[in-house]
Amino acid sequence: MKTIKYILSILILIAIVSCSSKRDITHQYLKENPLFLAEQCAINFPTTIKYVEGETKTDTIVKTLPGVEIPCPETVDESGNKYTPKVKCPDEKIIETIITRVDTVYVENTANILRLKQENIELSEKAKSLEAENKSLKSKQTWMYLIIGLLTVAIIGVYKIN
Repeated sequence: MKTIKYILSILILIAIVSCSSKRDITHQYLKENPLFLAEQCAINFPTTIKYVEGETKTDTIVKTLPGVEIPCPETVDESGNKYTPKVKCPDEKIIETIITRVDTVYVENTANILRLKQENIELSEKAKSLEAENKSLKSKQTWMYLIIGLLTVAIIGVYKIN
């Protein structure tokens, strides 16, 4: 009978020591299978993408290039002198139009948003409990001051009578 109790106690001790918590088992599984974790996060916490079109800006740049002088064929003037006349070409205007638009893409991390909302709820509950505790302490403090004041008046009254 003693051996059965001894064996039973050893089995219970082994069962208690060897049991891992669900959290430990989950962490070990997720470390061994990171793709599963990524897949579950993508399914349960999809990112939301929001496109915001930017303002379209149009810039027009006008450049004026001065005309060049082109030599003409050599000619003879009335007095018989040879010279090379030059002709000035008209100034050239180059118009360059640049259209720019910057769009913005917002990608929200819904898992982080959910975590922050949960944290906000927990902190709000904690703040409410602290406010209630503070109110209770203020009430106790008021009573303490009242009692101290009454005792002071009573002590002063007793000493004045004697």
